[in-house]
Amino acid sequence: MSITLHCYISGSIVDGRADREIYRYKEHVIDTVGDVGVTAIRNYLPTQYMYLGHHGGTPQTNPVPANAGALEAAIHTEHQVENAVLIVDTPIVYGAWIEGTDPANLIVWQHRKNPPPRRFPGYFTFRKIAAMLEAGQAGLIAQRELPPYLTAMNV
Repeated sequence: MSITLHCYISGSIVDGRADREIYRYKEHVIDTVGDVGVTAIRNYLPTQYMYLGHHGGTPQTNPVPANAGALEAAIHTEHQVENAVLIVDTPIVYGAWIEGTDPANLIVWQHRKNPPPRRFPGYFTFRKIAAMLEAGQAGLIAQRELPPYLTAMNV
């Protein structure tokens, strides 16, 4: 006695479509989270500038500099490592000082309006936005972007 079985296997996992869609989804989510981060940083930075009246500054004592907006315009994403996107402000050389990570942030300076002398602590913008994304917004973005890729894998 002999038994012959014929089995036909098909689908997105077998033909490689699932792997391609997973890769496309991963890249799309990384880029989308990076774009959301860039937008959030660009929106947050102008709210912190002293010449806008924050931190004791006024338009009279701290006039708007000629290059206002240069830092926001320079913020962009770069793919420097696999499976991640970096948000950078190149070619701006003073970005680390604005963030508060430059050694120059430790220098004590005389504030024109509110003595005593103090150091500029930085605005921590990149760190605040990164914390916001890590605290859940990136996960929500990933969930929101998933359905089209699941549909493509189930065709």
